[in-house]
Amino acid sequence: MKKEIIDQYEKLAAPPKDADGNWYRQRGRELEVLVQKLLDLEKLEPRMRYRPEGEEIDGSFLLGDKVYLLELKWHSVELPASSIYQFKGKVDGKLLGTIGIFISLSGYSKDAVDALSLGKTLNVILFDKEDFEVCVKEEYGFRKVLTTKLRQAAEEGIVFFPYNSVSIQNDLKETIEPTLPQVLSYQSISGSIMSENQINKINTDIILICEGNRDREILLGLMKKIIKDKPIKRVTIVVAMGKYVMPKVINSVRSQVDSDADILVIVDSDGEIDKTMKFFIEKAHLKPNNIIITDPYIETWIFNELPDRISDYMQRNAQRSNQTVEQYIKGIVDSIKIDDLIKKDNSFEKFYNSIVIKK
Repeated sequence: MKKEIIDQYEKLAAPPKDADGNWYRQRGRELEVLVQKLLDLEKLEPRMRYRPEGEEIDGSFLLGDKVYLLELKWHSVELPASSIYQFKGKVDGKLLGTIGIFISLSGYSKDAVDALSLGKTLNVILFDKEDFEVCVKEEYGFRKVLTTKLRQAAEEGIVFFPYNSVSIQNDLKETIEPTLPQVLSYQSISGSIMSENQINKINTDIILICEGNRDREILLGLMKKIIKDKPIKRVTIVVAMGKYVMPKVINSVRSQVDSDADILVIVDSDGEIDKTMKFFIEKAHLKPNNIIITDPYIETWIFNELPDRISDYMQRNAQRSNQTVEQYIKGIVDSIKIDDLIKKDNSFEKFYNSIVIKK
């Protein structure tokens, strides 16, 4: 059954070149079937697509004695806060204590997670594509990933906690490991299992917390270029999916970091450098040297002139060239000259000096 689920997912994740609107609508329906199989496999008693009066629910399932509502999305762009709030409204109208599970395989805008986290009640837990792939492809399973996320939500108030983090080393190999380590880690390039030992601490020199997935792609691309000329420390990147939720993610990760490891944040100023610095000093208890503020956004590192509505700009250009946004970012980063960027941007120079091993 698990192999059948993996095969079905990989087929859905690779649209044909001539895929049209009908294909993508059918993919949405087939995603529901796949999720039902996954939940059935873990004996979570799923019920898919039902219609209470005046609304539609993608599904529900049982974990212990609690019912969870389910929302599934697979769009071409990241979901805004409004999409999550629409689902939250459905959850709010149900039995007190009901929790909603929102799975978006197209991710979330950075402001979406912040907006949800700043609300009065937290009753929605977010999964992105990488979380979902862990549930489908790896031995952890949906139940394990969900319970990890639920604990983070209960202890730290984090609605989106990335189950996996990405580490990069001087051999240019990326390693994906559980952010709060469980049992297995695997090499993303080959997909092979690297170890089956219980991991008590994240083995790294630097934990780098960034706001979103695109930020991570920019950072990974630039570090790979730096490595060609200079050795760097072992860096583990954790995506917080929002600016104002970052202190909660930092507090959660702190207990998993070796005492010798540094925690760095890379965060957009949004035009407010002093306010941003003060926020992270007070809320995350970081020293100024550990706070790297890009002004106004991290995309200033890779564009000579920052386009308006940068997210939409990159999405449009990626679609025009028949690329994913990640592929589009990689192409831009490949053209960057590190020495020129150091001279151009003080925040990048601070980042560079933080990760490079000094002789």
